[in-house]
Amino acid sequence: MSSSLLPLRARKRISLTALIDVVFILLMFFMLTSTFSKWSAVPLKAATTGGESVANVEPQMLIMHDVNSFSIRGSESKAQLPLSELVSQLDTSRSLLLVPVSGIAVDALVRTLETLNEAGHESVQLGQLVK
Repeated sequence: MSSSLLPLRARKRISLTALIDVVFILLMFFMLTSTFSKWSAVPLKAATTGGESVANVEPQMLIMHDVNSFSIRGSESKAQLPLSELVSQLDTSRSLLLVPVSGIAVDALVRTLETLNEAGHESVQLGQLVK
């Protein structure tokens, strides 16, 4: 039998409403279950009243001039270097005083504290330059 003798069937239109609903539900699922930012905590210690003695050793002073510009007060080198180069010069057995200059963003300060903590500096205090 030839195909010209068969009656033509009316084409049914496929409804896309169900497909759109499924795509919307999947989109909502992935949006609600994904995380877009990494949340972490920086351990901070409360200031003491001075009753504790820390072997009467002067803390190291790390001055934060900019996001990638640091210097160590009291070192023979007066150059401002990235933190990655200065971490090896810092003594982890001594306490560290981090002094940011005015205008440093909080997120840059937190990243610096995290980097120092990862390098083994557990006793980091925040300070302020007095002129």
